[in-house]
Amino acid sequence: MKRECLKIFVVLIAVVFCVNGFAQSTTFRVKIQPCLAVTNQAFFRTLSIVSEPYSEFVQGFKFEWGYEYELEIRMMQLKNPPMDASNVNYELIRVISKTKVPADYTFTLQLVKFIQLDNKAYEPDELAFQPINDSTYSYFEGIRVVVPDTLKAAFDQTYTNGLRQKGEFNFANDSTIRLIRVF
Repeated sequence: MKRECLKIFVVLIAVVFCVNGFAQSTTFRVKIQPCLAVTNQAFFRTLSIVSEPYSEFVQGFKFEWGYEYELEIRMMQLKNPPMDASNVNYELIRVISKTKVPADYTFTLQLVKFIQLDNKAYEPDELAFQPINDSTYSYFEGIRVVVPDTLKAAFDQTYTNGLRQKGEFNFANDSTIRLIRVF
């Protein structure tokens, strides 16, 4: 039994030294906006947090639309990152504040048709907008978008024809945003 414990202890010490040898860490505060933004990854688009200073993804953080956050996070600079991934990892230490934005808060979000960056051949499930009903869509499987009848024709330029446009939105509720202008 003592020998087993000693083996486990040696392995744990080796892992700690290995991780410390491969990364340097820094702790700092970051402010998170109440909406996500469309970002391009290697082969696809996704919705990512908007923060100051910049940190696209924070491990352990659960984002909710309509709330501004201040977080304390740890940034790990990897010395030997994977070839197809970032050389920086961000990890949540704690949520300092979470504040609901006012009802009249508006924000801009890019409207894109395709999730894939190479949209020459696509499947229906690779569309960024998935219809729920005549006026509501799921956008990147992350948020519901309500499109009023008055904006349906302008919105269809993106959804049907694949034009890149921006939309101005407000929050209908915690899981739904409402399009109020297309430009």
